[in-house]
Amino acid sequence: MALRTSTSSGQATSVVALDPQHEDTDEDEDEQAADEAVDSASTAEDHGEDHLEESAGSAEAGSGPQEEEESGAEAAGVPLLRFSLPRNPDVIAAFLRTRVLRPDSEVWLSGLNALRRWVQTHGDAQVPLDAEVPIGATEGDGGDSDGGTYALGAWVSEQRRQFRLGTLKPWRAELLDELGMVWSVADARFWKNLAAARVYHAVHGTLAAPKDAVVDGVAVGQWLANLRKAGGLGRDEERAAERRRALEAIDPDWNPDWPIDWQRRYAALASLIADQATLAELLPGVTFGDQDIGAWLEAQREGWEQLSDGQRERLSGLGVTPLPKPEVPPAKARKGASGAFERGVAALERYKTRTGSVKVPRGHTEKILVDGQEHAVKLGVWRSNMRSRQASLPLEQRRQLAVLGLFDWLTRG
Repeated sequence: MALRTSTSSGQATSVVALDPQHEDTDEDEDEQAADEAVDSASTAEDHGEDHLEESAGSAEAGSGPQEEEESGAEAAGVPLLRFSLPRNPDVIAAFLRTRVLRPDSEVWLSGLNALRRWVQTHGDAQVPLDAEVPIGATEGDGGDSDGGTYALGAWVSEQRRQFRLGTLKPWRAELLDELGMVWSVADARFWKNLAAARVYHAVHGTLAAPKDAVVDGVAVGQWLANLRKAGGLGRDEERAAERRRALEAIDPDWNPDWPIDWQRRYAALASLIADQATLAELLPGVTFGDQDIGAWLEAQREGWEQLSDGQRERLSGLGVTPLPKPEVPPAKARKGASGAFERGVAALERYKTRTGSVKVPRGHTEKILVDGQEHAVKLGVWRSNMRSRQASLPLEQRRQLAVLGLFDWLTRG
């Protein structure tokens, strides 16, 4: 049912025309309902409204252009509602929609009016579950509170429950939407935190935030870490996909296949290069924040083969290349030293294959066969020696031990 309003310039009156030509075809609204709406409007005094008077076709004598227009509308069969004082058309429309055109229970309307007052006071419809408002806030005419309270938070929660189940009447959902109803608290929290994540990215160039990162009071680092967990984006696949797209729009590498610490240092390297730093200048000791990016860069170049394709691709995009392999002949080893190292590596490989770990008890001895001869390798002592001599080991030996997982010098920051 469309509403057309007009106010006479010479008299303090308002007229509302109920236009049947624009009437909705909703199953709950037909021509009979429109006629009954006009009759019911005459009882609006009970709700604090001015007396409504239906004009069936009479017009006052000596009327001006405004009255002639009203007479024409009446002659065309358009019901008119006259008010003794000017009224806000939006208020009239809301009244007719909820009380006359689509009659609803006073219990539900009390909650709607309470939510309207909440929005007017707080600027949004994000109502906490335990929120209570004065009873006066539920009155349609804005009367004062009588000392009681209305459980608005519980009422809003019930509307959300009915909405999820599909049992909320469409026009109730429409009225709530007009007030900015927050149907999903989780969604509202996600988009709020996403705004904080966008600010973090603008500053740091990455969403690989440490867990203690906080932006505008939002623990954005921990929030992102939770999202990266299995099912962190939510159980609903469509909603999860939407959230993933939103995060990838900010940073495609927000959830990389490699360690998040690596991604954070890569972002720091990219930031330095964007600030006109050259790779030749980024030597060990050059820091970015509390990170030694120079030492990290050298480790990536040394351990190039151990990096994933994605990591190498990103470093290559910044102009990083692997270190050339040394061509000098290896130094002569002490008698038996090379053999001892190789036996230790073979023993560690055998131990790792059997146990799945390279954490060897110090007193453990591993037996291996070399050229058909059995050797008892004191693996626990050997492992401890290798870790303590890590910095002095030849590059090739360090690489072999890194591949086995004995230490993480290739990717540590």
